[in-house]
Amino acid sequence: MRKRRYKSKLGFTFVILILALASIGYSYSAWYDTITVTGTVTTGEWGCYSDETAWARMFDNPDDSTYDFPGSNWATYIIIFQPAETAETFYMYAGQYYRAGELYIWRDADYLYVKYDLDDGTTMSETHLHIATSLDDFPKEGNNPPPGQFDYKNEYDPYVNDDLYMIPWDESWNCKDLYIGAHAVVWSNFGEDCLPCICDC
Repeated sequence: MRKRRYKSKLGFTFVILILALASIGYSYSAWYDTITVTGTVTTGEWGCYSDETAWARMFDNPDDSTYDFPGSNWATYIIIFQPAETAETFYMYAGQYYRAGELYIWRDADYLYVKYDLDDGTTMSETHLHIATSLDDFPKEGNNPPPGQFDYKNEYDPYVNDDLYMIPWDESWNCKDLYIGAHAVVWSNFGEDCLPCICDC
């Protein structure tokens, strides 16, 4: 009789243990599903985050193609006549349609300044800049401008949110339109509604 009671108690304890473990597992799963991650994204190892090419545009319009480079891609450029001491604002677009930030251009007696300034949550690993007085003065592969061959370039690791070029003013630029190609490799979720992953993937 005692052995039966012992077995009965053992069986009951085992059932309670199984139920407790199942409850803990469910609670952990519910907690895991609601984890949020905050902070600045500085690498490409994030669930919905990806890299995109970005170009500066004259106008704040994702459908604007007024100043597209000739060729099959959507690369865009800026035309500015005699930059002023007060910064003029242009617009960075990534993946053609995603607003990624601004580009500011100004000058003083000695330098031309070009500043990339990305929106919060968007960073960049590379910037490429080319300044010319004609589209013919841009490097070409076919009809497309290869940013890697632009005159000015920076790479960053960790990634950055802004970048400033100080370029000595060239007197050959006086009284001429400047054609400026400003390119970047940017990282963001580009409108995706999801959380970054919390694992190595």
